[in-house]
Amino acid sequence: MRTIQLSLTTLFCLLLINTAIAQKWQTEIASGLDFSGLLQINPKAGAGDSQIGIGGAFSINANYIGARRDRKSWQNSFSVNYGVQKTGFGTVGNTEIEAPFTKSVDQIRLNSKFGYRLYRTSPGYKFLLTADFSFLSQLSKTYEGNFISEPNAMLTDGKIRPPISNFLSPATTYFSLGMDYQVSDQLSVYLSPGAVKAIIVKDDEIAQQSTQIDDDRQLVAIHGNPLETETVIDGNGNVLLFPKSYQNVDFQFGSLLRITYKDAYLNDHLFVNSNFSAYSNYLRDPHRIDIDWVNEIGAKIAGGFSVSLWTNLFYDYDVPVQKTENFRLIDEEYKRGVSFSAQLLIKYSRTFGDKNSY
Repeated sequence: MRTIQLSLTTLFCLLLINTAIAQKWQTEIASGLDFSGLLQINPKAGAGDSQIGIGGAFSINANYIGARRDRKSWQNSFSVNYGVQKTGFGTVGNTEIEAPFTKSVDQIRLNSKFGYRLYRTSPGYKFLLTADFSFLSQLSKTYEGNFISEPNAMLTDGKIRPPISNFLSPATTYFSLGMDYQVSDQLSVYLSPGAVKAIIVKDDEIAQQSTQIDDDRQLVAIHGNPLETETVIDGNGNVLLFPKSYQNVDFQFGSLLRITYKDAYLNDHLFVNSNFSAYSNYLRDPHRIDIDWVNEIGAKIAGGFSVSLWTNLFYDYDVPVQKTENFRLIDEEYKRGVSFSAQLLIKYSRTFGDKNSY
């Protein structure tokens, strides 16, 4: 499965590169490295333990340029953020189990937005009838505790636990039709009154996993796919909830707002990329707004190299998140809440094509 995933990803990247170079396109390819390490040899009591963390990011942005006053606009982006970490190079506690690697970040994104301008001249030139598609998932399998491989039962209270996520488990897709207002070359606002959203959990073993939401005593699937429950009263009169059936896909229909901003400052030495999305589901709790906000702030160093900070803020009422306390995960604690992640990268990027050449 992982070989197929990597092959499809590589094929998609090559197609984007070939299209971008062969036609009237401008494309930017960037890759980055995130590395941290700490070595402790005979540390003093309480001085800590050795640690290693490594991750990376890869992205392709391909935008159709066309001739001057071309009414077509096509913007495509593909990105991967991945990282693993390990604390201690020996065994865990008094066991003979080698300290495992855990996942620190895993995200794959794809977005394609095609628009057709209402007019060749202003003000209609700034308004585009637009079709938008986006895809969000993970690359590799993850187990409870964020282990990247099946952990020894001694690390999980003697229980053998199934994976909690994998490629397409979950995945979130959007397809929408709407109007895109390109305020400037740096800022665009897209609004769709008819957007289809699908939360996909392909793996049956993962789709049927559930968690208790304490605020309203509701049992929900950990990835937000539909889950039916049954109520059982035990001998002590306690009300217990158990999963009864599940579905692999949750189809939603609602409205989608996307705001994108991309600009450079200080003679292009400082750059900012921001993509904000808000979604309301007409079919269920339309007042609850799903948020997905990705930002990258960076500074160019020299020769295509830069340092950048990538962040992602996420909220979905239907999708519980793993709760943390003092930046550490609380085991098996899932609640509704805001998820935030950040990755600091050293990147190298290169741009092909010049919009002034067409």
